[in-house]
Amino acid sequence: MIFVAEIYAAVDPEGTESRLLFGTDSWHTGSGGSPANTPVYGRLLQPANFERSIASGKMIFGLTEAGYGECTIANADGAFDVLTTYGVSGRDFRLWACEPTTSAFTFEAFPNFSTWVQIFHATMQSIVGDGNVLRVRLRERVWKMKQKVCPPFLGTGGVEGVAALTGTPKPVIYGGAYNASPVLLDPAYLTYMISATGDVSAHFLKDSGSVVARQLTSGAQENDGAASFAALQGTTIQIGHYLTHATSGTLKLGSPPVGQVTCDAASTVSDNPSDVMVAIAEAAGFPASGVYQQINSADFAAIESWGTTNDSHVGIYVRDDSTTYGQAIGAIAASIGAWVGFDRWGELRGAVVVDPSTMTSALDLTEADILSIKPVTSDDPGRGVPYGTITQKYPKNWTPQTNGLAGVVPSNVRKEVAKEYPLSAVTTCEQLSSSPPATVPITDQFLGAPDYLVESYGAGRRVTSTGSLEATVPAPGSQFAELLGVPRDWFEVTVPFRVSHHEDIEIGACMSVTHRRFGLSAGKQFLVTGIRYELSKKPTATFTLWG
Repeated sequence: MIFVAEIYAAVDPEGTESRLLFGTDSWHTGSGGSPANTPVYGRLLQPANFERSIASGKMIFGLTEAGYGECTIANADGAFDVLTTYGVSGRDFRLWACEPTTSAFTFEAFPNFSTWVQIFHATMQSIVGDGNVLRVRLRERVWKMKQKVCPPFLGTGGVEGVAALTGTPKPVIYGGAYNASPVLLDPAYLTYMISATGDVSAHFLKDSGSVVARQLTSGAQENDGAASFAALQGTTIQIGHYLTHATSGTLKLGSPPVGQVTCDAASTVSDNPSDVMVAIAEAAGFPASGVYQQINSADFAAIESWGTTNDSHVGIYVRDDSTTYGQAIGAIAASIGAWVGFDRWGELRGAVVVDPSTMTSALDLTEADILSIKPVTSDDPGRGVPYGTITQKYPKNWTPQTNGLAGVVPSNVRKEVAKEYPLSAVTTCEQLSSSPPATVPITDQFLGAPDYLVESYGAGRRVTSTGSLEATVPAPGSQFAELLGVPRDWFEVTVPFRVSHHEDIEIGACMSVTHRRFGLSAGKQFLVTGIRYELSKKPTATFTLWG
């Protein structure tokens, strides 16, 4: 097994970038290599250990996380002391591996994709030395997901708000948001911002819970009631009415409100879970198309199809200084029973979780392939015990109101608008009895089976001050019950690291395991929820499996 660390470094004050190659063997790339005619220094001591897992706190749902350690390079002779002075923070680091056993293998053609495999793509924090070794400190390339969602108001007027808003977070909405609170931009104009993203319209605006009429333009209620925000600001609005400009994510009132202003905001693009997650990823800086595309279109097309079939509508409203893009996209994924994360190429992938027995196995392991296997206990509240019921709370009420409501609001609406999640749906988890076959509650066997709570990010709306709340759960309760309401196994399986395995297996892939112990003698398929690579000395891969 041969490893190569590819380091990108800025070597001068002008930021001129150079690529350096360090391998577990020494050689020289040829004219067809990339970079061409470049030495590979045989100084790589530890290629780097790393781990990826679905770790959202929702078991097998949400945003995957990645952790990287250090790459160490021999430097007892001081030949590469200068590396510690180069600019590497935020620059790319790639780790490659190959098994030089095929006729197609050549050192000179590195990295020929027919023989060389990219293990991962990270960024560097720094390179530090202790006189004997250089330590390349790595972090996930997806650090952009840790950026904060809400930009600050500049306080310069218009969509940047009055001076009093300077530095405060702008509201941001992706998809649909029930009972969201627009932010007053300018009391003199009575203009409000719904979402700094734009392409969001304020439907069914309410003052103290009482619906305010939308002013007609060209005889209709248009999302863009004015040509621009500036035009909206200068438009005269009838008393007791409002007008929206969805393109800029703003609205204007015709008269001062009596109390709390809320609306059931809706994206003018889409509230399908796929489109919402892609919009969040794009806002974080991951292109969905073009030469530098980093979002897997096939994966999200499949999620979009699933969302259309299941009439799934989701959304999130943020106005704080702490919520990150990763938290936002993870919340949406968990809400529909999906995982989303980045693969070894830095591409965003995702899928709705299904029973692994219905999937196609990408890798079949037998006892002869396995160094060790052990059952593990999951980190869910039931610690591996099946769930007895699935309770889905929906839709998210972004402005709970316990007082200050107008007299026209009836008591049943008051009760709902006071709750963070006004509605709920409960699904009983069941399994087949042994004899005679019949459907029975899971609690017949597991008396302590807990309830699994899904605080969903479903969208909702209330068309009138007194009408019913219109909303559906983002994912069928039966889907969660089929996954979580039956006995499941968790295992950690360690095998020798092989390049072929790494090519076949990513988070979310299916793997089958056949072993004489743990009821696996006939083989069983699992979902890969975690991968840990130990690449120094005798390289190994440890898979966390659920099924």
